[in-house]
Amino acid sequence: MFLFYILLNGKLCYNDTHDITYIPRTFAIAKRCARVGIGQVPAIFLLITKGDFITGITGLTYERTTFLHIWFSFMMFVVVTFHVAVVSYYWDKPEWSTIHPRYPKNVYGIIAYVTFVLLALGNVKFIRKYWYDQAMVNHRVQSFIMLLMAFFHNNSAKAMVIVGVHLLVLDKVIGRIYGIVHSKKSPTRGWSQFEMLDDEVMKVSIPIKINNNFNPNSWFGLIKFKYGNWKAGQHIYFNVGKIDFFQHHPFMIASLPDSGKMVIIVRKRNGFTKKMFEKFIELKEKQLAGEETEMDYILWYRPKLDRLFMKMKPILQKLRLSKSESTDTDQSLSETSLPEYRKIVNPETVIWKVAFRGPSGGKCQPLLTFDSVAFLAQDLGASFILPVCLDLLQTIDRKEVDKDYLGRPAHPSISVYWSVKSIKTISYYDHLLGKLATFIKLGKLKLTVYIEEANTIELNPFTNGKGNDIAVEVHEAKLPSNDSSETDDSVINKIFQPMNIEETLKTHVTSVKYSGNNYFKSLAILSCGEDQSFGKGVEYHVQGFRWMKEAPNIYFYNESYYT
Repeated sequence: MFLFYILLNGKLCYNDTHDITYIPRTFAIAKRCARVGIGQVPAIFLLITKGDFITGITGLTYERTTFLHIWFSFMMFVVVTFHVAVVSYYWDKPEWSTIHPRYPKNVYGIIAYVTFVLLALGNVKFIRKYWYDQAMVNHRVQSFIMLLMAFFHNNSAKAMVIVGVHLLVLDKVIGRIYGIVHSKKSPTRGWSQFEMLDDEVMKVSIPIKINNNFNPNSWFGLIKFKYGNWKAGQHIYFNVGKIDFFQHHPFMIASLPDSGKMVIIVRKRNGFTKKMFEKFIELKEKQLAGEETEMDYILWYRPKLDRLFMKMKPILQKLRLSKSESTDTDQSLSETSLPEYRKIVNPETVIWKVAFRGPSGGKCQPLLTFDSVAFLAQDLGASFILPVCLDLLQTIDRKEVDKDYLGRPAHPSISVYWSVKSIKTISYYDHLLGKLATFIKLGKLKLTVYIEEANTIELNPFTNGKGNDIAVEVHEAKLPSNDSSETDDSVINKIFQPMNIEETLKTHVTSVKYSGNNYFKSLAILSCGEDQSFGKGVEYHVQGFRWMKEAPNIYFYNESYYT
């Protein structure tokens, strides 16, 4: 497909140019290249929209659409660079002064190309790794300048620029409106609890007003913006105005709608998360010392807005002729007092107002029809794996109650293989593991955790140095839990060694292949990990198992943690 697309673009760049005789054919091809490049702007912008319309129509994941966005941008950069090179060549020749670019269009073109080069350099991996937040700001500013200058420079392709920009703006505006509605309809009006789980990990709980009338699994729900409900495995673009008003970062929703809140697990990195952790520690110390002020929780412009509303209040009260004085008095008292959800109950936690765009993503196939499902997670990739697994088990339970066996196996085999660096990581997901433990005890789920850190080992001091005289005692660390319902971690199979992806998959596929039952025909494998190489490693080994003799039909889906 990529080769076909390149050949098609090449054909469009020189097709019918031999009829043009008043300028050199190379110059005509260069001008055509610029128009073909600008013609890709709508596709480039559609591929980075955050709504589910494009992913729902095409079935592509956000990771794949991001790749295509970069690929189309690279193709545009190649043809535009060819255009600039050829025009510069003829610009240097005095005998071709009749076709030289004129002021001010030449200036617009130069500025557009320079900003395009800066955009390309900003996508270099090491720049985005160590300078991500600044690179994203520069990306927006430079793309705006580049498109504006290209609009002024090119008279023949203005429509493509206008269409592309309006498509992106429409997606941003609709996403922002849905975010405001979520915040206003929330039981806490967007105020959410931040809790430090570790020095490097934070848990954020966002209360949501659940909309039971909306089904995110319906065909219509797969392509539209979601309100009040979400599909297991989806993510949101998270924003904390007190940290940074404009930045929205993707995080997996580590909870299901029946909990009434979105839970996200955040690891400290550079930029936004680093600032959030620093601000959290600073505010927590103020709370413990009793030195916090209202400005530590709200944005700088909020008091000015409140004063403006107070000035407008007499006018609004005159318009409310139908309301009694007692109602107005009670309302004024309630407005001056702090609502319950704003009051600090635990000084170890912090309450900030948040906003988000989404939910979106989670485009895997329905897993209900598979005879066996294997989930592979690495560290915080469990934010995707565990909710999807729990949702599958709950769906099977509902089908069992309704005696509905149509299109699904009677006794599916479901296993979770989770690789973590530290045993503390397990406690981050107590709110999910407590529910999964019920299914583990019933034999409907197998959960194996591979722990990379060494287990506590006590050696017998009364030894003569020989290996057979050493008594080894293994102690398993007890999981701390801040939840009211502690997870029974005894049902979790813990293995203190790194996960070998190939051996894990081989064991699972073999158990399915040589099962005594004859209904094992299909196998689904889902993976998600913080390390991008984890998903690629799983995919690589899955390809090998597809060629095994009498292997089941294998479906594979990898969810990018950095969506």
